[in-house]
Formats: sequence, C-alpha cells, structure tokens
Amino acid sequence: MEQLKLCDSDYRFMSIVWDYAPIPSGKLVKLCNEILGWKKSTTYTTIKKMSEKGYIKNENAFVMSLFGISKELIARAKKKAERQQKKAEETSSYLPNVINVQDALNETCTLNLGVGVPPTHYATLAQKTIDYYKEHFSGPVVCEFNGYMIEINLNFCQCYPQDIAAVCGYVPKKKDDSVINFSSYYAIDIGGWTVDVITFINNELDNTKCDSKPLGILPMYESIIKHVEEETGKRITKDIIGSILAGKPTLVPEGIKDFILNDVKNHIRLILGELAQFGLSFDLYPTLFIGGGSLLFRKYIDEVKDEFGLIKYEFIENPNANALGYEKLIRQTNNN
Repeated sequence: MEQLKLCDSDYRFMSIVWDYAPIPSGKLVKLCNEILGWKKSTTYTTIKKMSEKGYIKNENAFVMSLFGISKELIARAKKKAERQQKKAEETSSYLPNVINVQDALNETCTLNLGVGVPPTHYATLAQKTIDYYKEHFSGPVVCEFNGYMIEINLNFCQCYPQDIAAVCGYVPKKKDDSVINFSSYYAIDIGGWTVDVITFINNELDNTKCDSKPLGILPMYESIIKHVEEETGKRITKDIIGSILAGKPTLVPEGIKDFILNDVKNHIRLILGELAQFGLSFDLYPTLFIGGGSLLFRKYIDEVKDEFGLIKYEFIENPNANALGYEKLIRQTNNN
C-alpha cells in the first residue's frame, strides 16, 4: 500500500473521522454538512473512496478508522525491532536472527483497546462503541497499511470519555502547584475541529458544565484563509498558517503575517468568550489546557488571559495525552 496521501478535502474529512470514529454514517453526514458544508452525496462518495483505499471501514452504518490503530501498531513494532537490533549488535549475535518490523507486527497485534468518545456524547455512544468493536473484531481483521500486513485481534475493549483520559494520565512537572490539586477545575481540549470542555466539581465530573463547540484549529484556518483573501487578495494555505504559528520561516510579507496572527489572537478570544458565555468562571476556577491546539495557541492564551480573568492555568505538554490516558486506564481495568 502507498504511503498515506490525502488531498485537502480528504484530509478535512479524515480529521472528522479521526475525532469521532466509530460513528454512525448518518451522524458523519450531519457533521460534514455542519463543518464542511458538504451535501449528503459528497460525504457518502468520500466514505466509499476512503474505504476502498483502506483508510476506514464502513460496515453496518458505522465508520471506523483503521489509521490510528495501524499507525500505533507499526510504531511499536519498529521500536521492538530496533531494540532487538541494538541488543544483537551489542552482544555480537547473529544478525539474521533479529526480527524485522513485519515479524514484530505478527507478534504484537493482539489488542487490549482503550478508545474514547467526546464527553458530551459519552452517555449515548460509549456502549455502542464497545459493542461495535466487539462485533467487528470478533475475528481477526486483516489490513495493509504503508506496506505492512497487519492482522488485528481484539482481546478486550473499553470506552472512556475523551479529555478525562488525558487528565487521568497527566503527571504535572510541579506536583505541589498543579491545577489537578484543586478539587474543582476546568479541562479544555482544543482539537482539530472542536473545542471540548469538561468541569470537575469536588473531584466529580459535572455533566451540566461539559460542552463541545466547533471552534478548533481547522475551522480557524478556514476563517483566516477567507479573511486574508478578502482583505489582501492573497490565497494562503493551512500549512503556511501552521508555519507562522510555529515560528518557522515563510515568504509571507510581514504585514500579512501580522494580520494572520491578529486573527489567531481573535480566535482565542472567541473560544474563551464562548466558554465564558456557557458559564465558565475563569476567575474562580483554574484551567487545564489539553491537546495539540492548546500548545499551538499557548502564546496567544498568555496574551489575552487578563481579558477573561484567566488566573490559574497550565498545559498538558504531550499532544498524545488522551491516547496515553486510554492506555493507563485500560491497564488499570485489566488489573482489577
């Protein structure tokens, strides 16, 4: 199979799938209409195309991404093969006996799988998600990804609320001065498409203060691209905006760069303002920021914090915090 290559529209579609899979295809059609402005026929055509490429599975009206599972299995297999290679070199062992990545994959594809759904959908989707994986992984699932054949055998599956998993797996650098030492606090996850917030009151999740808003990184990119073109006539791209945010060199004129960064800062204002209207009191409760988007926006959150009374806050530095949290929770579940 070829390396994963997606055009812009396919990437935007797959970003939604990665955030929400497994998801009923009808719900996916609705999300693509709300976020991308797509017609029903466009979404189903893209589902068919991505299924034929092997990036997703579409069975019994559910869409599931094999991308994340396959990518993680290959990464772990590579690490295992590298460890054996290093050990063989250190001990002068006969190198042909060292396993390669494909051999390691054949040994490591029995899964205890921890998955997540957005907190606002947990009550309705958690058991459906578990049942889905159990049904469709009742026997081995074979797929090819980036040149590797993978046979996936599911041993156990559990579903957790996204963001809660990230909090559970979080180990702060300054343990004595961390947000998680408070009995009540907010956790805000700035993701690809959405900004999710969960609230802990007296160390218990308060479902009345959990919400999801379509204000993630990708909608911001779309808004900035449109705004820049309207004001300057220049058609920039997402990768250019990403490079500017990351402080990487670009050929974009300083005036347009400043225009873009001002739009980014205004987007942060929009996020915090929407959450304040939802009922969050940043001057009373500390905040834990989660996700790659939060890290990308860190500088701009620092710059506008006083406008929203954001007094005590910190960032989970690892953008894979949710995945690490799932692994920690699934290990705890198996040990109980």
